[in-house]
Amino acid sequence: MSNLLFVFYWWYVILVKEFWRSYVLGRLVYNLNLTNTLPMAKHISDPLFQDDSGIGKSFGFIIRFIWIGIGSSISVIVTVPFFIFGIFLLVLPLLPLIQLVTYLNTLL
Repeated sequence: MSNLLFVFYWWYVILVKEFWRSYVLGRLVYNLNLTNTLPMAKHISDPLFQDDSGIGKSFGFIIRFIWIGIGSSISVIVTVPFFIFGIFLLVLPLLPLIQLVTYLNTLL
């Protein structure tokens, strides 16, 4: 019985936690860096092309704001399959238990 509990502990605490940390969050941060979203968010108030006039600052803010929106959207869309697979990993060990319960209900 302790081995069965150890399998659930290993699955949820070690495997799924590592998957969410390394693949889902790692993929999201990688895609944010790939689309250059994080540096744009860091320098959102800097003027574009070092133009310190009011138009240069406002134009830089608008361009970077649009870039952040598009880059974040692309990153989230690319990360969704990993997110769905992570949810599947959470449910996977419970499927035999669900099947056992439905089988026992049909016997009654």
